[in-house]
Amino acid sequence: RSASPVQSDAFQPDALGNNDVLKIYVAPLSEPPSNINALPVEGTEDEFVQLSVTVDKSNPSGSLSTTVIGVPNDAILGTYDGSNFTSFIAKKDSDDGTYTLDDDDIDLSGPNDLAIQLAIDDSSDFDITLEVTEQETGAEPSEAITETFSVTVNPASDPADLDFNINVTGTGLAVNNDGPDPIVSGDHIKEDK
Repeated sequence: RSASPVQSDAFQPDALGNNDVLKIYVAPLSEPPSNINALPVEGTEDEFVQLSVTVDKSNPSGSLSTTVIGVPNDAILGTYDGSNFTSFIAKKDSDDGTYTLDDDDIDLSGPNDLAIQLAIDDSSDFDITLEVTEQETGAEPSEAITETFSVTVNPASDPADLDFNINVTGTGLAVNNDGPDPIVSGDHIKEDK
């Protein structure tokens, strides 16, 4: 089908037969990001867990603003390249584990090192929710899109911490101090009350 011309009173020839020009200004509009790609991840307590998060922009020139919700209080959001961790603690909004990041902090539109430094001695699993907006130059930010994914934290075995009462008596009591930790052994050890 061919389009029919639209007749408009805005285009009126002047007395000389010249057409006036109507200028139309189209204000920029920010479209929401196309998609948040976030997979469940797994880590070990006391260590770092790499997050698998990227965002598909609607427009390559759009800027992203990402709110990360649900980071446990004793854990820290940041980047981890396998040897160095850079904290986003300055981007933490409150004590409820919410951080707000923009493209100057981390570019989530491609591969990245977003990570969480897990809490010490805490193997509780948790969920992370992402709310992402996109903004075009000269426009208001878009509506947010949301995605939630799970973080599984595997427990780690800590070395035992043993305290010995030296006021004991027994038959064949022996203390071996040759190694880094003393070993106490013997038969019929009993506490001296």
